[in-house]
Amino acid sequence: YKNKALIEHIIIKAKNDGFRNIYVSVNYLKNKIINQLKDGKKFGLKFNYIKEKKKLGTAGCLSVLKNKTKYPVIVTNCDIISSISFSELLNFHKKEKSDLTVVIKEFKSQNPFGEIKIKNKRVVDIIEKPISLSYINAGIYVVNPSLFRYIPKNKFLNMNSFITTLNKKKKKVVPFPITSRWSDVSDKLSKNNV
Repeated sequence: YKNKALIEHIIIKAKNDGFRNIYVSVNYLKNKIINQLKDGKKFGLKFNYIKEKKKLGTAGCLSVLKNKTKYPVIVTNCDIISSISFSELLNFHKKEKSDLTVVIKEFKSQNPFGEIKIKNKRVVDIIEKPISLSYINAGIYVVNPSLFRYIPKNKFLNMNSFITTLNKKKKKVVPFPITSRWSDVSDKLSKNNV
């Protein structure tokens, strides 16, 4: 991954999966990103930039795409590395007839201590270093264009709030569990800087 920006790895992955049109939403370091990527020709792709005047969030920037596409859009954060197949994800989304698909990853965490269970002011059990299992948001989504109407224009909207809105509207939000390699690079960078 040396000598290439994370976004370039994601772009090359999308190209290898057969995608040709890419929207890049930019706000922070906008000019640096555009100067690095240009119009996409060096990748053999066509880039369209969503230039945010203010931070719109992962879902908020999609309001710009209203009436610009009739196909589902794959959205990915640019601070993650994964070996997910975008074409497999899109096929799953279509097969499930999902309105929005959220890529999820199994996450295990282990308590380094013995967990005490108490009932009626008595210790009833000690579970030594229990492991808990949960699913985390992998920062990759597929969104049907019919959902863009629920996104206010030029307003910040993160994906969590958007999904809450869609659930209230009884839209079909489906998880896509992955077992493939996945890493949140920003999390690692922030931990190294602490």
